[in-house]
Amino acid sequence: MMKRDDPALISLAIGDGANDVSMILEADIGVGLFGREGHRAVDSSDFAIAEFRFLWQLIFKHGRWNYQRMGFMINYFFYKNFVYTLMQLLYSMVCGYSGQSIFPDMFLSLYNLVFTAFPICAYATWEKDVYPSDAVDGSIFKPYIASLYFVGQRNLTYNQYVAFLWNITGLAQAIIIFIIPCYAYGTGIVNQDGLTCDLWLTGMTIFTSLLFVVHNKLMVHQKFFDVMVWISYIFCSYGLYYLYSYVSDDWYTFVRQHFTFFKLYQSP
Repeated sequence: MMKRDDPALISLAIGDGANDVSMILEADIGVGLFGREGHRAVDSSDFAIAEFRFLWQLIFKHGRWNYQRMGFMINYFFYKNFVYTLMQLLYSMVCGYSGQSIFPDMFLSLYNLVFTAFPICAYATWEKDVYPSDAVDGSIFKPYIASLYFVGQRNLTYNQYVAFLWNITGLAQAIIIFIIPCYAYGTGIVNQDGLTCDLWLTGMTIFTSLLFVVHNKLMVHQKFFDVMVWISYIFCSYGLYYLYSYVSDDWYTFVRQHFTFFKLYQSP
């Protein structure tokens, strides 16, 4: 009846017997309850629980938490790649569309694979914007159930307007991150050896700034921080980036930014 009146609504059906199978299959989300009437309802459902009192935890964790995590993760993933790619486009305008990259080749490969992968994975795994009560029955949250799911019902986290705002933010940040180092190095800043800054020194400055900006953007929105989250930021992202930059500086045959790391952090 509800789906016929408003097909846009998301319906949930819960049952414990064979007579509930049709209802469970018709609903968008089916929940089966282990009971004395057999496992027909469980076999036909998307989720299975042992008792009715576990239903609030199911819809809370797999409903609100997962929607918030997945919606933000998708927006953030496109945002960080948009900023990253846009700076390549900005540099192509400076270098006359020659095809030269402002970042070293390995930075292009490791940006999504290593340097920015772990923090967003930690967010999508452990983020809790509303922390559950210690009570098994969730008595603290029961009066606010309708408000908790308003975000998902209205698609407030993941929609076209939110995606547009993320892209506008990425555009502004990409322009700022690109222009400031280019302007600063173009005004005559020199290294300790008296030489001007080269392409790789400028590129590493821009790339380092990019990592700090996209990670700080994620941290501003993140509400739950535990040991694993801090490990993902400090060791798995920043730590691996600086370790790779330090070690690869001596691999002249492997990378092209020879001694760039040391020149960058010795430069005024």
